[in-house]
Amino acid sequence: MTRGRKVRFSAMAGGTEPAGPVTAIGPIVFTVTFGGTPVTVDLSDLPCPRLVRPLAAALASISGDHGTVRTLSPDFRQKVRHLREFAGFAAGRLGAGHAGASGLGDLTAELLEDFEAGLISRYGTTSSHVQRFMATVIRLLKLAEQAAPGTLTTAVQARLSYSTSLPARRGRPLNAYPVPVLEAIERAALADARMLREQTGAADAAAHLTAGQAVPLLVALICLTGLEPECAKGLRAGCLSSPSASGFVTLAYTKKRARARTSKAMRVCTGGITTPAGLISLAIRLTEPARQTAGGDALWVGAGHDGLRAWFDTGYELTSHLRAWASRHRLDQLDDYGGGKVRLDLRRLRKSVKSRRYLQTGGILDDFTAGHTKAVAAAHYADIDAHNGVHDQAVEDGLRQALHAALADPVTATTDGGPLSLPGGTASPLTQAQQQAAASGEQDVFLASCSGFYSSPFARSPGEGCPAAAWGCLECPNAVFTERHLPSLAAFAAFTEAQREALDSAQWQARYGTAHHRLTTGIFPAFTPAQHATARHDSTGSIAALPARLLEILT
Repeated sequence: MTRGRKVRFSAMAGGTEPAGPVTAIGPIVFTVTFGGTPVTVDLSDLPCPRLVRPLAAALASISGDHGTVRTLSPDFRQKVRHLREFAGFAAGRLGAGHAGASGLGDLTAELLEDFEAGLISRYGTTSSHVQRFMATVIRLLKLAEQAAPGTLTTAVQARLSYSTSLPARRGRPLNAYPVPVLEAIERAALADARMLREQTGAADAAAHLTAGQAVPLLVALICLTGLEPECAKGLRAGCLSSPSASGFVTLAYTKKRARARTSKAMRVCTGGITTPAGLISLAIRLTEPARQTAGGDALWVGAGHDGLRAWFDTGYELTSHLRAWASRHRLDQLDDYGGGKVRLDLRRLRKSVKSRRYLQTGGILDDFTAGHTKAVAAAHYADIDAHNGVHDQAVEDGLRQALHAALADPVTATTDGGPLSLPGGTASPLTQAQQQAAASGEQDVFLASCSGFYSSPFARSPGEGCPAAAWGCLECPNAVFTERHLPSLAAFAAFTEAQREALDSAQWQARYGTAHHRLTTGIFPAFTPAQHATARHDSTGSIAALPARLLEILT
């Protein structure tokens, strides 16, 4: 079905190190299988083979179809590069060439520290490269020690308890695409799926599916289900079962968790090409001829340059076809967050599907956590940059509700003691004390009339005069605001706006934020435009229009 490939950049190993002294070791060449494709890899050019061999064997044990690195991906290439660089560094420090006898037992904790120091010097303290390099080296050394206990010295084993001395870095979770981008990707993928269905008709013996044809089907499936890319790529031909009269069917898939695979299932709707089951049924029909010829039960299988094979078993191959498809539909010309152009990434695509659901539910985790714990859903899917606006609005709404609960709405009245209301609202009756305060200027204090100067909610004990700041009236339930107070209120509002230039945002919000909000949302809307025009004429927007006592406090 496939032909093996030999690649120089990577290495795999098997076997154990001989117990006795070895003066020369043959070439280190290994073969590992990715998705049924054997890949021959070569480390024979590296010095210090007694050191390289067990590290390469460790890498082999975690790679390939039965390891944790199951694709010939950038991650695998990166691990091979890390091994190569560490072997070269260690050989230089140990003074060992191709025939050198230095092995794992000759490593020291100081050598590991010096290797890390060199990485820090090259990449800096904030780069993720140092963490990735050291994580690979430490992991391979641990596996090599497990394979031959006691090979590493006690000091080196102690050093393996942590990967790097740099402080842990917590990166931001992968962001979603903007919703319009997700919708454009979904439309393009479904359009291609419809076209493919029309081109192939209902024939059972259609031409073998190509990788380029399979890509939009995979993309559409992720858009419709929110499946993780690895789960969608790993579907089997018999993944649909248990149809119901209500139009649903069970979709079985396998999810990778740590070092194991877990069988999972979800109920998906049936119907046309725009439903998950309809899309999968099309893929099953189009790939069945290839399965009959080549055997196996992989869903994504078809014809390639090297014969019939399972698709998407190597990250590089999928990425190249994915980008070609995106370019053909000009999806790479769409605007991403930050002003850049979109680079299609299936991980972000899946995150975008989850994000759309999050936005639809208004950020309610109980409606969003399908397939995850609340903690994982919150940390990895809710707390992303695409949701900043939703979260900021939620905080603002919460603070507004808290403010409303803590502070009664401002009391506005006519100059003869009648109640006023905001547009669209209902005026609440005034108490007798509030009516008297509104009708008489004798109880005016600073910015309002006070219906209870000696029964202030801010006083330490009953009977004391109100100790609140001059603009505390704006937050006081005893305050009554009438048209005669508008000039002072307008001047104070203008003063608070001018203070934005003198104070930073946090200082201004702490000092004047609540007062400004009460003015603009609770007091000013109760008066007519004509009343505001008269007030502006009387105050001329000047701070001089403020009461003298208040002017003294402010200046």
